[in-house]
Amino acid sequence: MKSKYVILALLMSLLSCSKISKQLKTGVIEFCPLENTQMVLDFTNYIDSVEIIPLEVSDMSYIAYIQKILIAESGKIVILNSTGIMVFDSKGNFLFPVGRIGRGPGEYLQLYDICLDLSGREIMAVDCNNDVIHYSLLDGRFLRKTTPQFPEKYPNCIGIAPSNDEGFFLFGCNPFKKEDFKNTFYCLNQFDKIGRHIKSYLPRKDYVLPIDIITQGINNSYLVRPQEGDNICYSLDSGNVKATYQLNFKDKYIPPHYIPVTTEHKFDIKRFMNNSYYKLPIYLHETEKDFYFSAGGPGANDHFFVFDKKNLKGLHWVHDKNDKTPLLLIKASDSQFYYAVFNDYNEYTMKAFPENMEPLKKFLIQNKKIILNSQESMNPLIIKIKFNIQ
Repeated sequence: MKSKYVILALLMSLLSCSKISKQLKTGVIEFCPLENTQMVLDFTNYIDSVEIIPLEVSDMSYIAYIQKILIAESGKIVILNSTGIMVFDSKGNFLFPVGRIGRGPGEYLQLYDICLDLSGREIMAVDCNNDVIHYSLLDGRFLRKTTPQFPEKYPNCIGIAPSNDEGFFLFGCNPFKKEDFKNTFYCLNQFDKIGRHIKSYLPRKDYVLPIDIITQGINNSYLVRPQEGDNICYSLDSGNVKATYQLNFKDKYIPPHYIPVTTEHKFDIKRFMNNSYYKLPIYLHETEKDFYFSAGGPGANDHFFVFDKKNLKGLHWVHDKNDKTPLLLIKASDSQFYYAVFNDYNEYTMKAFPENMEPLKKFLIQNKKIILNSQESMNPLIIKIKFNIQ
């Protein structure tokens, strides 16, 4: 009988070792947001430090909506605004605009995404024609335009990241016939510096929502958020495409093709966001120590998670959809800090403070006395946050 238990223990040990070996072999770090996080209502014990960056306001630097933020090695802050690209220094002083709306050399009608090249000396932007426009990070001047040579006609690309040898990646969400799931559609394509196609990656598994596909990671690497129908985050670093993080909501994650897309029916975004599943992991950012993302939860509430990358434990907080105040969103990071956009111009008192306000934003207003006065500044604040995950 004793030998039977010994054999059973040995088998369990081998299975466990096999599982660990498989995880180490794949190199994918698994986060379990609903199991390995603690819900936070008060951030007093979970914030290490906070720094405020006021963005200078001028006729050339007015910000209507921050679509994306990039952090350069020099500390420069590159912002894709709804009207174009702006560059600020690390203190928030406005340096220069990048390009402008128009049809001339270096001009654009609409930009979908931006990144820095691997050298950190150029800003690359993809426009509504899938052209990649290169600008100098030193002074914003136009350098050149590259037209990617797709193997076949390709829809609009809303994501860009640098590749090796001055090349780039472009991400397109869905084919022209969005309901076509029989023919393989590759979302990610790699090009060399003159636009020649090198390779295609990431075959589409479901209808992909065209929202914040690629974000900047540490050391100017880039993260591709999980596509709909998948829960894997890919990293793009020096020309490599690598499965890096698994965001495992298990049976609480929305099943593939839960919202069917047909020739008769468009994608029902309201039904997608309001169902009882977790969905759309987005705004993926990381520091050296931890990893942050948000996700849509049951009933269209926003959920936020930050994990320690060593012990895989983390924090979890919720934005109630009934909170009508502007949402605090983290849109960039460096090796130590996350960069959140604070754009709430309301004046709060303890007697008139929304009870259902998102906890992190509430902490910043109440404990750090962060406010925006619309008469003094029309630009949002950038809040640098370092978490203390216990």
